[in-house]
Amino acid sequence: MYLGGITATLLATTVFLVLALTGTGVQGVIAALVGFMLCSGLGGPNGQTLALAHHGSRAGTASALLGMATFLFGPVLAPLAAGLGGTNAVTMAVTMTVASAVAAVAAWAFVRRAAASQ
Repeated sequence: MYLGGITATLLATTVFLVLALTGTGVQGVIAALVGFMLCSGLGGPNGQTLALAHHGSRAGTASALLGMATFLFGPVLAPLAAGLGGTNAVTMAVTMTVASAVAAVAAWAFVRRAAASQ
């Protein structure tokens, strides 16, 4: 489920990038964002479950660190992306696609290898 969700998220952000580059307007951006939210809702919770699976006694602390990471990286990366590309749909789509690609590569490289070794 996790690898499928991460892969679908990458596909959704790639579609979003194509729609943003072709200038489809607000309707295209909203449709792409809905697709992104649906796909990331499938991968994200499953990823956190996998990450916490072997940390029973430390699950609360590990969960807090996972949650804090969102609040750490978002405020750092958003102004950086906006400063480099401006505040428009293309910049948002590029940022989301790059982040999704990094997550997908890491998931397929590490999660799949860990599952194969068990």
